[in-house]
Amino acid sequence: MVRRLRSRLGLSQPELAVRCQLAGWDIERDTIAKIEGGTRVVRDTELVRLAYVLGVTANDLVNVKVRKEAPRPAKRGDEKEGED
Repeated sequence: MVRRLRSRLGLSQPELAVRCQLAGWDIERDTIAKIEGGTRVVRDTELVRLAYVLGVTANDLVNVKVRKEAPRPAKRGDEKEGED
């Protein structure tokens, strides 16, 4: 996902690293490569900065779909027991 977004913006790995540095994250090109390759875990604070630099949300980066409405729990007595 990071590689695709970076490429869409026309950025090289060093350019993305510089933008992240300007956003307050001390990161180098080799770390960007490891993130893109899936060999480095990204901490929550890093995820937020990376998302900001790429112009997306943190949820977009982790591919999480957020529901607009929480599911309603079943009420007691609404559950039907097996009828014989």
